[in-house]
Amino acid sequence: MLKFISDSILDVLFPRRCFGCGLENMALCEACIGEFPPAPAESGDVTAYAPFSYRHPPLKKALWALKFEGNTEVARICARLLYDRIIPLIEEYASYRGVKMPLLVPVPISRRRRWARGYNQTECIARELARLDGGSSFELFTGALIKTKDVPPQTTLREKTARMKNIEGCFATKHPDSINGRDVIVLDDIYTTGATFGEAKRVLKRARARTVICVAVAH
Repeated sequence: MLKFISDSILDVLFPRRCFGCGLENMALCEACIGEFPPAPAESGDVTAYAPFSYRHPPLKKALWALKFEGNTEVARICARLLYDRIIPLIEEYASYRGVKMPLLVPVPISRRRRWARGYNQTECIARELARLDGGSSFELFTGALIKTKDVPPQTTLREKTARMKNIEGCFATKHPDSINGRDVIVLDDIYTTGATFGEAKRVLKRARARTVICVAVAH
């Protein structure tokens, strides 16, 4: 209730505006969402799926607002846009890999960063996806991966080798028995070099995950 009241006051003092065109009372309007460019061609050693380009300024601003300002409306928008793409992806994998009812695993953040920020932005998107799905196509599993080290954010590192070294050994499986033999969708907000996905996939495979599919909002 307190959060609702504080949010309402903030909406009056500082009305929400579309990150693209400035239209009031929404984080992203449908017209600006319709102008999101597709993600560039994949690069790197890990196959990952991302529908949109992170270089597009309105989307970049929106994702940063979710990540650092707790703008949960962005999480809802991202989930709505991703859901229509994840379901056909699951169906495609089901047809030739036999994927069925995969676990949806958000990329974790460190305990220190979660304490400072109060939330994990990728988990916010994952929970919205699970709400939209209602348990019909995948199962949310927020505790599948934990981040064991607090390292500099990947966005602060430009070189691929530095990113790979930075993320190496950062993840662990909290419940390996629950992962053994299961198909997994690893979710992140932003995919760049694929270092984070690569490390998450390595750890999940070591826990005997059957298939690991990597999905992000933007690349």
